[in-house]
Amino acid sequence: MVASYKANIRNADEVFKVYKNGKIYVEIQPGQLRKSVGVKFPRKLNTRGNFGASVGPRRSGSFKQKDKGGWYAGMLNFGWLQVGKGTDYAGENRGFAQKAMATGKSKVQFKFVRTFKVKVEQEIKKLKFGQRAGLR
Repeated sequence: MVASYKANIRNADEVFKVYKNGKIYVEIQPGQLRKSVGVKFPRKLNTRGNFGASVGPRRSGSFKQKDKGGWYAGMLNFGWLQVGKGTDYAGENRGFAQKAMATGKSKVQFKFVRTFKVKVEQEIKKLKFGQRAGLR
């Protein structure tokens, strides 16, 4: 899924300046969004014996820095970014997350099911009761 996300992000050809209160807030370098994409383990998904992970632009940890992380990904993906007076962003990266999920879902699902089956079979073999119970 990470590879699918990165493949659907088109890098800008130049430095992108973000303004806040009329001043330059940060200059986003080409490739910054792509570098920020990775696997995340949110606390709210990992509670009381539950395990959860997500994929997308990281905005915490070392990627919390405004010149490193993907904190602006939602602005690009959903078109919230204002690129002129009253003009919403409509560039190549609009909808990159939905495109990535659509193309990567079947691959991830197939690998997950295959890996899950292998792990379950390994655990059953550890129990050493498979043949007596009719399992092979």
